[in-house]
Amino acid sequence: MVYAYNALFLKLNDRLGLHIDPVFLSNRVTATAFWLALFVFIGRYRHRLSLAVLLATLLAPAILLNTQYLNSTTLSSAFLLLAVASLPAKGWRAYTFTLFIFLAVGARADIVLLMPLLAWLVWPFPTIGKPVSKTFQRLEKTTPDFPIIGKNPAAFSNHWKIVWSALLASVAALVIGRVWTGAAGAQVDWFFNARMVAGYIVFGFGAATLVYLLVAGDLLRSAIRSPTLPGKVWLLGGLLAFLLPLIFFLPQLHAPRYFWRACEAIWLVCVLWRRNEQADPGWQISQGLLRWVVIIVAIVPVFIGLQLPERSAPRPTFLYPTLFPSGDGHYPMGAYAHQLFRYHQAGHAPFDHNQRIWRAVESAEFEPNAEGVVPVTFSPMYGYFMLAASLRDFPMEIRAPGGWDDQPFYIDSRTLSRTDVKFRAAATSDWLSRPTRVASPEFSGIAVIRVGDGDDEWNRRTRLLNRLFAGNEYRLGDTAERVPAGHTIWYFDRDPFADSEEDAETGWHFSTHFAPDAHKAWSALPAWMSVQAFGEE
Repeated sequence: MVYAYNALFLKLNDRLGLHIDPVFLSNRVTATAFWLALFVFIGRYRHRLSLAVLLATLLAPAILLNTQYLNSTTLSSAFLLLAVASLPAKGWRAYTFTLFIFLAVGARADIVLLMPLLAWLVWPFPTIGKPVSKTFQRLEKTTPDFPIIGKNPAAFSNHWKIVWSALLASVAALVIGRVWTGAAGAQVDWFFNARMVAGYIVFGFGAATLVYLLVAGDLLRSAIRSPTLPGKVWLLGGLLAFLLPLIFFLPQLHAPRYFWRACEAIWLVCVLWRRNEQADPGWQISQGLLRWVVIIVAIVPVFIGLQLPERSAPRPTFLYPTLFPSGDGHYPMGAYAHQLFRYHQAGHAPFDHNQRIWRAVESAEFEPNAEGVVPVTFSPMYGYFMLAASLRDFPMEIRAPGGWDDQPFYIDSRTLSRTDVKFRAAATSDWLSRPTRVASPEFSGIAVIRVGDGDDEWNRRTRLLNRLFAGNEYRLGDTAERVPAGHTIWYFDRDPFADSEEDAETGWHFSTHFAPDAHKAWSALPAWMSVQAFGEE
């Protein structure tokens, strides 16, 4: 679905002769779809969504930073918001609701994790009594007799249609996607590190964590205080449905983007959950205080970040906060406004390895083999090669590691210069012993490499740096280039220089002392985030 959506605009770009950069165009049309859908959603439920909830969720890096580039989560969220805005699904709205659920699941399969919550929220259950907890009411507005979810079950005479429409649309999207692509719609990739989870919650989920806990607590208290056993069971089922996306992703939390689904769960509960209509006497005072706490916690990190050269030495900053790794690139510890500025300047000033790899791939000089195809070895960054082949219209074949060992092949340099827990190719050490040639410009040391052709200069340099940085990711640049505090720095050169020593295996020279005439390399992340440090847990 994501490919079809963007292919439409890329074709229009070509047919109309607009000559808009395809990466820029794809990023913008996907983000535009989300923000337009969000405006429709907010307009539909403006009396149910408070400023505090909107700021907490929309300023969460999981959403704020991920709307800046093309990804399936953004598009699937847009379709989900339009589906919910179509409720109650009566008349023509029933068809639009079904269509948007189908498109949402077709864009990204994991959105089915929200379907149990949606079904629970629209299902009338009059015996549970009124939810008596008022903590969440103090954050959210209370709207008596809400037109979609009211106390009267007759208001939801079509609840079966809503639930079955969502179920059938989801199943249809999953089945068609499996048949169309020949691959599973979702993959489970277990990976858990307690420190990474904590960092992702603070600098990925952000202030939305407070709202999420308030909603979960409100559901739990309502279940405890419900006067009937069926009501308790029903509300506990709602709590489980609300927690489901988080429960699913926490054991495989590769990126803060996975909290996006939790933010959507907050929106669904805010606009569809029945509230108690009787406020307690202290509601007005508590309401203002709670809202302001959430608003402040949401806004402050947008402008102020943290520099953590050492975990015990934090200091505030407006620019260049400490970065931390994720499956979607490096995230900043706050100061998101400056990060957004850097995103919009990335076309001529790439700052993330993803941007540098793309710049290298799009400008690389590829040579086809005797079969007429460009041979590329699979790596975590293989998608950039596929994109370049599509945009530049040349044939490319990607094989598993070892598939091209009988001839030269292409791969990105980053795959060969760091330890990757998701890509442990046994052939890597063998590749670095072969002749190599840099087939593109280098961006902070990141380039496209042709293995099996050229000389041994690049592979000798890389073998040296791989040992010096012990498998941690590094960058190369001018000796005068700014390096954040806490990052490891090495100076190196083919020839001897002051205070240097020679590497016995490669013959290159290296030192930790400043050497203006040598080359400089530094770790991409602070030393306390090294592979070794996290491996100690």
